[in-house]
Amino acid sequence: MSVFYVFQGETYREERSGGYVWSPQKNKSGGANAGYTAMTKIRRGDFILHNSNGKIVSIS
Repeated sequence: MSVFYVFQGETYREERSGGYVWSPQKNKSGGANAGYTAMTKIRRGDFILHNSNGKIVSIS
C-alpha cells in the first residue's frame, strides 16, 4: 500500500465527479511531467490525498 498526495486545484470537482485523477503527460517545456509519472504507479488499495486550493478535500 502506498500514499499519494495529488494537487488538483481547479480540476478537482470535474475529476471527482468523473471518478478519476488526471495530469498532463508533458510539462510546459515538453518534458516528462513528474505528477503524471507518479500517477502511473497508483494501484488498487493505495490511498490518494486530494489537495485543492491548498486544502486536503478528500481521501480515496
